[in-house]
Amino acid sequence: MEQYQKIWDKIKYQLQMTLDDDVYNEHFFGISNVFKVINNTIYLISPNSFIKSKIESFYLNRLNAMLNEYLPEKHLFKIITKEQAAEEIAKTSSYEINVPEPDLESKYKTGLNNSYTFDNFVVGSSNRLAYTSAMKVADQPGVVANPLYIFGDVGLGKTHLMQCVGNYIIENDVNKKVLYVKTDQFIEDYAKAAQKKAFDDFSKKYENVDILLVDDIQFLSGKTQSQLEFFKIFEKLKESNKQIVITSDRPASELYEIMSRLTSRFEWGLSVDINRPNLEHRILILKKKLQAETSDPDLIPESILDYIASIFDNNVRELEGALKRVLFYCTAFDYKFTIANAEEALKNLINSKNIS
Repeated sequence: MEQYQKIWDKIKYQLQMTLDDDVYNEHFFGISNVFKVINNTIYLISPNSFIKSKIESFYLNRLNAMLNEYLPEKHLFKIITKEQAAEEIAKTSSYEINVPEPDLESKYKTGLNNSYTFDNFVVGSSNRLAYTSAMKVADQPGVVANPLYIFGDVGLGKTHLMQCVGNYIIENDVNKKVLYVKTDQFIEDYAKAAQKKAFDDFSKKYENVDILLVDDIQFLSGKTQSQLEFFKIFEKLKESNKQIVITSDRPASELYEIMSRLTSRFEWGLSVDINRPNLEHRILILKKKLQAETSDPDLIPESILDYIASIFDNNVRELEGALKRVLFYCTAFDYKFTIANAEEALKNLINSKNIS
């Protein structure tokens, strides 16, 4: 543990030298000690969930890059809150420092957003089945449902939930090779491989993984050669019991210009949908988002959250965008959080919404 503590002290010093004083003091000054080290994951305790969310969103990749300048094997930082640390201490009083596995430098860049976790995914009637299924898949990859096919309209949380699976798996075993990719990136990778005749590198990237997460599979439509390559990868991973998670904006049976032998395989495992959240669910989402955006969860009165949730009912993305707009508008101009000011802040968004 002493080795890791010395490394964290050095990284903190680097951060203090390179970041603005306000940024450093808000995010890193209060993180003093390494909590534990398990499976090449170094746990740090943040003062609260707000700071945890900010570090995960803006600084975690940078911290991990700095960390691995000091260590010969791949390690990752994991940020937890004081409450989570207390729960861990209650479970057990001692922790085993791991012996690093060899060849971890070859671990894939996952493509994951570290802030997408099951903890900050807001569950309601519209997504409960999808959430439960994703949790089970993350707990037993390659066993429960393979592939897991998640579908629903734009902005309802499919990408968030898919990446929850990847982040959960890595959190519990940093040696697992997880790859998240958007379908258009897959198509581009294949085009480059065909141009350079570098098919071995392409196959290695997508086949030598434990978990493959593919977002927006509907964009394979009409891409015959890319479909053939994806079919080969799918078959190899499935035969090896490697977990596959796919998202789409529609059920597999409604995908068009995608070969039937692919769409039928998408239905082999479990298909779950995510629907539009109801009013109660939307209010819960806003409250959760407010906790991530500010250290004061009561900053915006519930009446304003109700107002936002009653108007922006299409998807989670526009709902969160509306909240950010109100938050910025009132804080930037030092206005009180009132219904009138919220209406003014959202006026253009509401007009655009009414026109569309």
